[in-house]
Amino acid sequence: MLRLLPLVSLLATSPAQGLRLVDRVEAPIAYVRYDAAGGAAPAGPGAVARLLADPGLEAFVASGDGAAAPAWGLVRGMLARRCVDFELALTGVVPGAGRPLLLLRLQLPPAEAERLQGLLGEGGVATAHRAIDGRQTYRLHDRLAAPAAAPAGPGGLVELALVGNDLLVGNDDLGMQELLGPAPTTSSALRRVLAADPEFLALRQRLELPAGSLVAYGDWQRLGHRLQDDLRGVPGALLDWSGVGGARRVLLSLAPASAGVAATLLLSFGPATAAAPGGAIDGWLAAVQHVPARQLQPELPAAGLGGVVVAVDLAGLAQRSPRAAHLVRDLRHSLDDYGLDFDRHVLGRLSALGTVQLLLRDGSDGVAQEVVAVYAVRARSRAAAADLFTDLRRAAEAHGIGRLTGNRDRRGPDVLELRPMRDPDAGAQAPFCVAVVEDTVLVALDAATLQRVHDDYRRAGRSRGRRDAVVTGAMQRIGPTPVCGLFDLELGGLFASLARPNDGVRAAWDLSSVPARHVGSLACEPGADGAVVRICVLSMQ
Repeated sequence: MLRLLPLVSLLATSPAQGLRLVDRVEAPIAYVRYDAAGGAAPAGPGAVARLLADPGLEAFVASGDGAAAPAWGLVRGMLARRCVDFELALTGVVPGAGRPLLLLRLQLPPAEAERLQGLLGEGGVATAHRAIDGRQTYRLHDRLAAPAAAPAGPGGLVELALVGNDLLVGNDDLGMQELLGPAPTTSSALRRVLAADPEFLALRQRLELPAGSLVAYGDWQRLGHRLQDDLRGVPGALLDWSGVGGARRVLLSLAPASAGVAATLLLSFGPATAAAPGGAIDGWLAAVQHVPARQLQPELPAAGLGGVVVAVDLAGLAQRSPRAAHLVRDLRHSLDDYGLDFDRHVLGRLSALGTVQLLLRDGSDGVAQEVVAVYAVRARSRAAAADLFTDLRRAAEAHGIGRLTGNRDRRGPDVLELRPMRDPDAGAQAPFCVAVVEDTVLVALDAATLQRVHDDYRRAGRSRGRRDAVVTGAMQRIGPTPVCGLFDLELGGLFASLARPNDGVRAAWDLSSVPARHVGSLACEPGADGAVVRICVLSMQ
């Protein structure tokens, strides 16, 4: 499919032809729509098109998931050629092969549609394949569809058709029949197309989309597990415990903004029930607290790459989420084994604010750089933080599961290295480290990272959060609307690191035109039909 794009030069647009995927394809796993100017040819590519067409961003994103590379390259190719109206639907994934089944509709200028029709008639790029409801389809030549012969089995054959000025391309045999066949006679209320889906339409109405915006939808129950399986360690555990896995639908928009690109992510959940008073959110997201954004601003990390701060009602976490109840019970039983009472020694000493700070540091080889995370929770006071650390140290040393690392110059914090016991047959477990700085309990995977955060806190003093013009502007945009989380990421240092080749392991990535600063908020919006989690981000250079 990707090899077809150089055949057309997409410079303008024409009136819609009516065969839209949103109206014809039933129950897609994912759907993407880009419309540059509501049907009018734009003067030039907008901010969203420039961002998504950036080759450096494609290399960066596709490197993390090889399966995403074809779809991302397809979208980037269309935007790079100034396509102003296209749809892309993921209808399935071939079991075993992991091959995505895709359908694409893109609108051609009249002259290019006529030119492509001539090429198809000549047989140079494709061979006549079949007729669907009187519409001729063509099989794309294997040398254009793939470097080698088209793979056998579902998804191996790339089929295309030209209907008016709409070019339709797909490797889903049944999907092409659904798209090109007779208009369904079934009542629209019974059809499963997105245009008649109440949940999709309700989410769409929550978004304000100016011209030049891109919208991406996903059936989270079929799509989410594929994404979550790739996240490991503490970040993966936090995501798993959040309750995000229980979302039903997800809708993402990228829209041009005066300072860059604004992104909004909506996750919809089912309604609240007696068994789930927090709604279908089963995790710590069910216990978030909404407070004025300015209350959370001082908690944003002032150093490193930035980070995230979230307000959670720790005391009510177990009551609002069955998943959290299991987590709390496991923690309580684990601490009981070491003579600690979870409610008295831990929970009763912590406040509602938790922070994740990201740092860029030299890798294990001393050359390659890596991103590490530091998790922080405010205690109710300095004394409460000190008492928590003392109790953890006493229990760890008494049971042989931890030790106090050296603090030779006495300028850094005392660091408790913990290595909890586990089944010896399960393999060694990496230790984690705990330290206290003033009224904050810090957790990381090594003592050196905690030392760096300690130094940053000491330099920042009482003003820990970033207070530059970017954060100030974000606070003004949010205004008095309560939020449960804020984040501020400055990725310039990471991008600079990626711009250097990694000893031949990977090529340098030029991310100079990709926004490096990202500021946004997290909120949970209740509703009669279920809660919606809203994440807003403003990305700028």
